[in-house]
Amino acid sequence: MERLRQRLFPGILIGLLLLANLVSMNEKPAVTPTPAPQGDQGATVAYPDLPGRLIFRSGNELQQLADRKLRSIALPTPFALPGDARTAFAPNGNWVAGFTRQGDQSFLDAVDLASGAVTRLGSSEPGEMLWSPDSQQLAVWAGSRLEIFGFNRGNRLVQGGDGVRLTQAVWAPDGKRLAMEVTPPSAETSTIEVLDLSSPTGFERITQPTSHPFWAPNGEGLIFGRYVQEGSLATELVLRKPDGHEVILARVADLLQANPEVADIQGAIPHLTSIQGGYNPAEILFTLKFYSDVNPRFAIGSVNLPGTPVHLHLLPVFPDHPQNQNQTPPRPCYPGALYRSEASLLFVAHGFGCEGLVGRLEYSSLVPLKDVWTAPIGLVAPDGDYVLNQPAPGAMPTVTGLLSGGSTKMIPLYGEPIHWDRG
Repeated sequence: MERLRQRLFPGILIGLLLLANLVSMNEKPAVTPTPAPQGDQGATVAYPDLPGRLIFRSGNELQQLADRKLRSIALPTPFALPGDARTAFAPNGNWVAGFTRQGDQSFLDAVDLASGAVTRLGSSEPGEMLWSPDSQQLAVWAGSRLEIFGFNRGNRLVQGGDGVRLTQAVWAPDGKRLAMEVTPPSAETSTIEVLDLSSPTGFERITQPTSHPFWAPNGEGLIFGRYVQEGSLATELVLRKPDGHEVILARVADLLQANPEVADIQGAIPHLTSIQGGYNPAEILFTLKFYSDVNPRFAIGSVNLPGTPVHLHLLPVFPDHPQNQNQTPPRPCYPGALYRSEASLLFVAHGFGCEGLVGRLEYSSLVPLKDVWTAPIGLVAPDGDYVLNQPAPGAMPTVTGLLSGGSTKMIPLYGEPIHWDRG
């Protein structure tokens, strides 16, 4: 019996080992759990269901949260984003661009957000940047220098004179032209120059003092603010069509009469401070300040193309706020960041009594500030529903629904939220 056991045991052992191998060969690959924040070993992180793709930066990685899943890609070392990190992301969602320094040289690199592969577009000093609408070209500017980079094409350098400052650059919807706001040395006002990329020397200068260039999304032309008098304020909203014909969308009288409260402001002078497109391709949104020694106020306005009446939404003032009680006149709320979404325009208001308030413009009507979330925001979802707030660097952020009853969701990530798109 003992001899039989000695003969059978090795066979049984070998059989068990073979069976174990067969079982492991038929198993599906194990799912690696997402590491928990702050090294909490063994915990599974539950990410909230959010629209689109939310991107965080953590060290030298980008963390991309989409469909309740997190994936990371490594960035070149070191990798610097522009001041407004959102402009580094291509409209098609495929690329993020940044500056990589190696020794004494700095380069412009584009990182594939799917694979992490790096494409070097050329040498470039850090500055501001903006992708073309087709995500094939990238404008980078700093000081008096602007350079156009692109895939499968040569780069193009534009160099202004000594002391000239390029303060803004915007792409035409077709990606063939670039409008630049240029401020000469010691000048109080700026001008706009349009670069035609199909021409080796194709520059068009708008000779009158102008500012805040913006291309109408429907291709109707270039929109800007015009200084009616040298050294004054930008008080006219102008559309310049491709053939050079100009249409005045709003004059001083229009801006003063578009809102009854504005009409009652003694000595008010409207001053355009920003221009951008609305959710309707034919709608132009702008912010302005009414300069007045009696009652300075800020407003957000909209006008449809071409030549429809101006709508103005005057931001409130809270004279009873503790920090306003000794102020004559009381300091008003003023617009901060503007966020264009697919359904509406969101804006942040600052000032005593309204710090961090979020407002919403929909179809030329203003949702009352008291009805919206009152915490400061950092990013807005592409559908305009959720806003993200990170109370302090390194803190866990939250998202709050503006259109879905104010529900709040925690995001178990501790990096820096820098972009939110459709993915």
